[in-house]
Amino acid sequence: MSRREKGDLRSLRRLPKKTPALPNNFATNLIEKELQLESDCSLEVLNELVNLYSQAIEYYEHVQDPKYYDFQDRLHKILVRPEILKLMQSEKKPQAHSTPCSPKRSLKSKKKQTERKRQLMAAELTNRMPSTHQTRRNTSKLVSRHSSNTKRVAGRAVKDFQSQETALERRLASRKQKKINNTYDMLSLPASPLSTSGYFEFDSFSEVGDDELSLTIESDRSGGPKLSKQGLEHKLEEIMEKNFAEKAAKIAEIKVNYESQIREMEGQGGIMNMIVDQMKTQMNEEISKLTQELDAKRKVEIENLKKSWNN
Repeated sequence: MSRREKGDLRSLRRLPKKTPALPNNFATNLIEKELQLESDCSLEVLNELVNLYSQAIEYYEHVQDPKYYDFQDRLHKILVRPEILKLMQSEKKPQAHSTPCSPKRSLKSKKKQTERKRQLMAAELTNRMPSTHQTRRNTSKLVSRHSSNTKRVAGRAVKDFQSQETALERRLASRKQKKINNTYDMLSLPASPLSTSGYFEFDSFSEVGDDELSLTIESDRSGGPKLSKQGLEHKLEEIMEKNFAEKAAKIAEIKVNYESQIREMEGQGGIMNMIVDQMKTQMNEEISKLTQELDAKRKVEIENLKKSWNN
């Protein structure tokens, strides 16, 4: 390779990557292909439509426009339609040679194919059963571990509330002792012009001080806990268990919905692999969003429980 050719090659490498763009007639082509797929459900039309959707997803994702979620969802709905799944499955089957055969042989061939399909489905179901049992065991362990963690967290929260209550009692006792000390200090002062006996009237002063102290104590106690320790712990466990059960059920629902469709498309290669990757990404995003929403909901419920404990 000459120096000039090497220089040209380096110049090409330094060129910025081309930004994906949509053709001017993209929307028209997309609508036409969708209508054409409705009337002519063929692999050729399907591949052209998937290619258009892939261009849109790549473009809007590059410009960070949320529209690419919409195109992902629309493509996903097209690919899970029964007639489309049947079409993609037929692509995987080898085309039989068109040779003349008698009706009896054709009938026997169909019976063999039906029996073979039944055996394959039975074998697939048998292979899936151990994984189902394993999933149940793992779920049982997870629930048991979560229940133990919930009780430990609830107990820690109750201790925290109790420590706040103990601190309140100490403040009340300190305030009462301070008022008593102030009373004795005032009794030891010289006579006041307002006193006829030369000293402060102890009974009168003590009565006012006790009334004020009583009001203060009642005010502080009114903000104390209304639930018992067992009641508070039960409420905390109930909130956390309910939140965990809701989260587990909804995540399982999302996974079942996506994974059943992903299994139908895996191993077909080409565009199908790209679609499977997009579906996995979309599934993880939905699970992450759901987890954040339920965690925020749990925090609000626990905060409300704290407020009811302190009010």
